[in-house]
Amino acid sequence: MTITMKAKDDVFYLDGQPYSIADVRKVDVLFEDAKWKGKSAPFVHQIAGGGTSTTAYALFEPKGYVGLRIQWNDQILADYVSENPVYHNTDAYRKDCEKARDIQRKLLKNQRLHNQKREE
Repeated sequence: MTITMKAKDDVFYLDGQPYSIADVRKVDVLFEDAKWKGKSAPFVHQIAGGGTSTTAYALFEPKGYVGLRIQWNDQILADYVSENPVYHNTDAYRKDCEKARDIQRKLLKNQRLHNQKREE
């Protein structure tokens, strides 16, 4: 997933395709079971957490992909941030979550700036 945007811009680009920031209603950071990636719509099979803290527990916990679901009035766009499957609460998971939250913050910040500009 490649998202590009400029500060105070009215659009952002996801893999080169333009989308309006003003129409964004919600941005979620989600974690999907790796065995379902590519077999259904993204984030239909979410993992609701876990506790990978010991090697024995990690043997039974599913791997997953971190990603974003962006909702507009008329559509939902979802894509993965993780390039490889990760276990919950591992360094790789936290790194992917931070990357997704950073994109989420930037989208919502640009949306606020766009709304302020419209009100002026």
